[in-house]
Amino acid sequence: MMKAKPPRRLSLNDHLMFRVMRTVYGRMEDYSPADYAYWREQGWLEPKARYFTEHARPVLLKELYARFVAWIMGRSMDKQVRAQGE
Repeated sequence: MMKAKPPRRLSLNDHLMFRVMRTVYGRMEDYSPADYAYWREQGWLEPKARYFTEHARPVLLKELYARFVAWIMGRSMDKQVRAQGE
């Protein structure tokens, strides 16, 4: 009889990659519609979206740090887009 593996704990890199990619693709509707549509269809752009596997447990501090980094990055991207539009 096989035992189910317990969910693995996500690394900081796991958290960062998901949050950063979410930030980027969430702003790519005009530049990369296919990527934007895929992320939207998966539900990963929703505010309550979690890391995209059911078999992983997020770590609160890593998740908070990743959200902060993604927020900073998103602000920077928004400023660059506004500057190009002026």
